[in-house]
Amino acid sequence: MKKILLLSSLAGLLLTACKGRDKSKPELILTAPSDSMEVLAGGTLEVTAQVSDDQELAQVKVDIHNAYDGHGHVKISYAPFSTIRVENLAGTEDQKTISIAIPDTAGAGPYHCLVQAVDAAGNLSEFQLRTFIIRNPDDEIAPALNVTAPAEGFTTALGSTFTVSGDASDNAALQKLDYSVTRAGSDNKLSQGTETLTGTAGSFSFDIATDGTAWTKGAYTLRLVLYDAVYNVDVKVITINLN
Repeated sequence: MKKILLLSSLAGLLLTACKGRDKSKPELILTAPSDSMEVLAGGTLEVTAQVSDDQELAQVKVDIHNAYDGHGHVKISYAPFSTIRVENLAGTEDQKTISIAIPDTAGAGPYHCLVQAVDAAGNLSEFQLRTFIIRNPDDEIAPALNVTAPAEGFTTALGSTFTVSGDASDNAALQKLDYSVTRAGSDNKLSQGTETLTGTAGSFSFDIATDGTAWTKGAYTLRLVLYDAVYNVDVKVITINLN
């Protein structure tokens, strides 16, 4: 009848009950998956964790989610895949191999596998992160992105508007083009958006304004990510200067 508690809830309850008795974090070693390994949609990802604690273990949590910014017109619809699994642990040493079924509709691309353990007192281990790649056998060919403007190193005046244009193609079906502009060396997006694309070939053109107090003189990074219907990608990064 009792359901498995999520790590955050378990940590809060047990920390209250056991405060002052056990403050040592459990130790977690993630032996699988390896970084950059590839898994086919429709297959299985094996996650193996070795966990130990000085007193008593409780649970291990596996969180899988896509690592790209996230429809197309192929035989089925595809989407970024995510799942969370929580498994009970016992004793002071335990090893778990958790099999994660990857649906055949899982979008292709990079994914994060984040694993963390908790002991019976609610102490959390350091998290372990692996990045793996899902390939979808329905379409393993990436789309092609061609940017005609702006050129690398394009310079314009602060407060002006510049045009982003180009064309895209894919062997099966295009889906969308995501774009963002950040100050060089920063993750803060001053402009971002999505252009919808359909068919196997198409063009795009849109304007980005550099007005507003968030914009200052200096170097910026324009990032363009083209997705096909299965989430294969092509990426272009262009430096822009405002003066």
